[in-house]
Amino acid sequence: MSRIAYLHSFLGRVGVLAAWRAARPGDLVLCYHNVLANGTTPQGDTSLHLPRERFEQQLDWVAARYEVVSTEAISMPADEGARPRAAITFDDAYIGVLRHALPALRARRLPSTIYVASGFAESPRPFWWDVLAMRAPDVDRVALRDRHAGEQAEILHAAGFSDATIDLSEDYVSADWSQLRAVLDADLSIGSHSVSHPMLSRTAPGRLRDELVESRAAIQRQLRVAPRSIAYPYGDMSPAVSQASRAAGYEAAFTIAGGLLRLRDDMFTLPRLNIPSRMPLSAFATAASGLRFGRSPR
Repeated sequence: MSRIAYLHSFLGRVGVLAAWRAARPGDLVLCYHNVLANGTTPQGDTSLHLPRERFEQQLDWVAARYEVVSTEAISMPADEGARPRAAITFDDAYIGVLRHALPALRARRLPSTIYVASGFAESPRPFWWDVLAMRAPDVDRVALRDRHAGEQAEILHAAGFSDATIDLSEDYVSADWSQLRAVLDADLSIGSHSVSHPMLSRTAPGRLRDELVESRAAIQRQLRVAPRSIAYPYGDMSPAVSQASRAAGYEAAFTIAGGLLRLRDDMFTLPRLNIPSRMPLSAFATAASGLRFGRSPR
């Protein structure tokens, strides 16, 4: 066991995490991407694809310490003295989430929110980061993302690939509208993740408006639900993006800034804690308690 892993474990065993949560209470919003069947060897960007067994361990840890609520509820302040709350979210609407995460949540009667990039629901395909992780693992994906403002087609073209050049199982593909309709129930909320998943702070004003407005309209048209919140793709935002999200009709927006949700002065910069797939339960417990130090294992 590494020193940092031992420290995470030690903090939990001696009660430091419980004491920290009591001294610095706050609400927790978890950000996941994909969940896979147990025993599956992750493909693509493996940091995003969590085995169901590990996901369920994290669910049980959270449910024992937080009241799990919807993103709509957690966007609003809690009653004074209420138990700390947690919300569970998924970005990108991978089919693996529908197949493996939702059954685990429903077995525990826990609500969740899936943030849908409407263009991918309209035309399901693998995401660029999984394509490049499989076909060009040595490429600097962060540099490509930043150079091309997160635009899928431009990134793949620059790297010499297309959506059709990778063979991944369905769990790694975005869900389509019919698959999303099939899993809708009272415990599942749908939010927007834009249309095409670009870096919103790098898009021109007219395009920014379209990404926000058209995604919300498509979700409402296809799923008969009006998204109340948006999760910024890549967690990327700016004051202009925040203002445009408000103007597009959203009531709240989530980043992946990490930490607990304590203040709601700005409803369009609400923090979420991104959970990498290899994070052990002891490190998860530290991060989910709001205590931050070192780097999260990936």
